[in-house]
Amino acid sequence: MNDVSAPAFGPDPARALAASATALLETIDSAVTVWDGALRCLYVNASAARMLGCPAQELPGRPLAEVIGEERFRACEAERAAVLAGRTVEFESQVQGGDGLRTCRIRLLPRRHGDGRQDGFIALTDDVTEARELRESRARRHETELAIERSNDALRMLYEQTPAMLHSIDTEGRLLTVSDRWLACLGYGRDEVLGRASVDFMTPGSREAVLVEYLPRLWRAGRYDRLSLQMVRRDGTVIDVLLSSVVGRDPEGRPLRALSVIEDVTTLLDRAAQLRREQLARRELERQAAELARLASERREMLDLLAHEVRQPLNNASAAIESAGAMLADKGEQGASARLVRAQGVLSEVRRHVDNTLAVSTLLSGAPSPPEEEADIDTVLSVALAELPRAERARITITRDTAARSALMDSALVRLALRNLLGNAIRHTAPGTPVTVRISDSEAPLALFIDIIDEGGGLPPELLPRLFARGARVRHPDGRTSHGLGLFIAHRALEVQGGELRLLHSGADGTALRLVLPQGQAG
Repeated sequence: MNDVSAPAFGPDPARALAASATALLETIDSAVTVWDGALRCLYVNASAARMLGCPAQELPGRPLAEVIGEERFRACEAERAAVLAGRTVEFESQVQGGDGLRTCRIRLLPRRHGDGRQDGFIALTDDVTEARELRESRARRHETELAIERSNDALRMLYEQTPAMLHSIDTEGRLLTVSDRWLACLGYGRDEVLGRASVDFMTPGSREAVLVEYLPRLWRAGRYDRLSLQMVRRDGTVIDVLLSSVVGRDPEGRPLRALSVIEDVTTLLDRAAQLRREQLARRELERQAAELARLASERREMLDLLAHEVRQPLNNASAAIESAGAMLADKGEQGASARLVRAQGVLSEVRRHVDNTLAVSTLLSGAPSPPEEEADIDTVLSVALAELPRAERARITITRDTAARSALMDSALVRLALRNLLGNAIRHTAPGTPVTVRISDSEAPLALFIDIIDEGGGLPPELLPRLFARGARVRHPDGRTSHGLGLFIAHRALEVQGGELRLLHSGADGTALRLVLPQGQAG
């Protein structure tokens, strides 16, 4: 070992003390190295020589970079600059020694002369590889224990807070754990149920089935699925459940416990029963609907027969009266002819009421159905006008704002609506007052419009809120009473084919009503 006490520790008066210090440094486990300001080695103790894997006598005078290697030399640049600036530095580093890479705690202290001048530094290095590994091992074990504890807590919390009815039992059938949902559903606290037999919370019938049949089978087979049972809540109410269980065993295969999942199917069974009742009720309604449809069909057949049996004599009588009136007029019997005209008007009114009555029966039972075929507009108008009294037809003027000659419509229903609206316009305006039928159309939405415009005194104000309601009766100034059937029929005749009847205007200068007949999609 080189004697470095003289250059390291001062002049001769301190030589003895330096020698003692050097001897002491040779006995400690810490590796001690001394470096001058030029970073040349001045001293290494035995521990440092062993750590560096080099004889101690070969190290003094060698540069630091050569002793520890260029890579470590550059890696410790910041710490080296700090100690050369007069600060004490402590850090950990990996040191390549004779027995491999070691983890070391290094402390750098400024090296000073007696007069306070700094010249290099002293490095104290302790191998903490085993200590660190032990510390890390203990920390890892502690963290593992904490993780296991946290995992157990999390599993227990997950089990208890799972939104399902769960319980586990031991081989005696006593409750070991229950979930919060189990407690909430049955109305108990956890301390009230743990340790008790699981069958204590079942109806007598379910309890007997579990004890006699299902528990023995569970321990033998290891599981059962969706067992139908009944459990009793704390308040005494009974719930229907499906219970599925699986057995947990020890390494030797002996049963330890059984984990059960319970599904409350009370509401499901109630709904199933309600569904069965509703299905029965629906079948009964369908039967009644079929019976009503049969009766409605019979009624329509009777109405069609009645329409033929009533209309035919009325038409024959009307034709006979019209022919007789014409003959009397030719012979100059004006008085008799006038009476026949009045008689024909009465027959027309009777026929109108019969048609409206039959139409109401048909329209009320009919479901909306858009027309599929087009009808000739002029033909429909001509038929409707022909049903008006001959003397009144001259009052009707037809104007066109469209070139359309045909349109989608149910021609019979449109004819019925036109006849009622034109008849109303004639009856409720002064004799000879013109009535205009205006035909127009629109592109958005695509529709045909037929407007009925009169020049009467307008509709009674009290009628407007219920204009198209069935039976909207109103008394006119002349003492006559309207029964509201004509407007209702016209409105319904448009409605069942997807159209509508609108009031455009009503006032002292007259009334305007519009038939709207949709024509499908534009373009």
